[in-house]
Amino acid sequence: MRAFLAKLHHWTGITAGLVLFVLALSGSILVFDDEIDRALNPHLFAVEEGGPGSLDAGLAALKETRPDFPLAFIRLPRTPEHPVEFWSSDEPHRIAYVDAGAGKLLGTRGEKDGLVGFLKDLHIHLLMGENGHTANGIVGIVVLFLLISGAVLAWRKGRFARILKPRLRGAPLAASAFDLHRFTGTVGWALLFISALTGVMLVFYRVTAYALLLTLGGTPPSQPPTIEQVEGAPLLGLEEIKEIAAREMPGAVPTWIRLPADEKSAVVVRYRHEDDPHPNGTTYGAFHPQTGTLVSSYAWEGKGTGMWLSDLKYPIHIGDFWGPAGPVIVLATGIVPLILMGSGTYLFFRRRGFFKK
Repeated sequence: MRAFLAKLHHWTGITAGLVLFVLALSGSILVFDDEIDRALNPHLFAVEEGGPGSLDAGLAALKETRPDFPLAFIRLPRTPEHPVEFWSSDEPHRIAYVDAGAGKLLGTRGEKDGLVGFLKDLHIHLLMGENGHTANGIVGIVVLFLLISGAVLAWRKGRFARILKPRLRGAPLAASAFDLHRFTGTVGWALLFISALTGVMLVFYRVTAYALLLTLGGTPPSQPPTIEQVEGAPLLGLEEIKEIAAREMPGAVPTWIRLPADEKSAVVVRYRHEDDPHPNGTTYGAFHPQTGTLVSSYAWEGKGTGMWLSDLKYPIHIGDFWGPAGPVIVLATGIVPLILMGSGTYLFFRRRGFFKK
């Protein structure tokens, strides 16, 4: 049984190795996505000093140069140095970067354009759309199997003291590679397991969220109710909606605004509370687009244990959950499979005579 498990572990690792290598490398680079994007596209982030400005002025600047832009979402500035991002309704989304304070369109691009857009599409969809996204989740399940089977193969009474002292100097290359593989797998096991598990949860989010809600309880967010138009009343401006939203949730910061898709839809504002680990927040408020009346809300504090754990998958996966140590943890997590795949591939082919002994 142990020999069969070892062969299955080796062949599974070799089969999934290339995809795992791509995911680990792209994920490690994306730790610095903001810094890379700013360095390669400074014109999109050239916000002048003088305050955030008016969202309506920003929208006017966009419509002046892109009158056919089908607006669907607005991402509010994360810091005073960030522009307002206007997202289109088409797929893939187009993004318009606007300096609302200066009333100036800084530029537009597709969400998959540029190095960072390419890496995100590679990491999330393997450049294959939804099929790639599903394949990504399957690879995550394979990684979980590799980690569990590797732990079973490594476990022997009294062996862990030996594993934690790898022979990296003065030993044959094969012995060093074997020790490095076991050492890296042991030390980085928890990091890689958490990354793979949260990755699987992100891909199969409906199934995993339902399982958590069923076992631990909680309340998922529901669709906002349909609204009735007030005859003759104009739509509220973006700045009015933002101000009303801020008053309704004084302890939270608005992060996104979703505009109505039709006459029966509400304006949905997404918020982030200070204690909410999700970078975009998980609190929502739906408002009547003409009167500003709050028609429904969903607060992160009362969503229950199951939903709370489900919502943690994204901040844990990208490292925000760990605070200032997050980028280091994610980077280390990305390095672990690179070492495992390199040493494991060498050992696999060496045992089959591809390298001289």
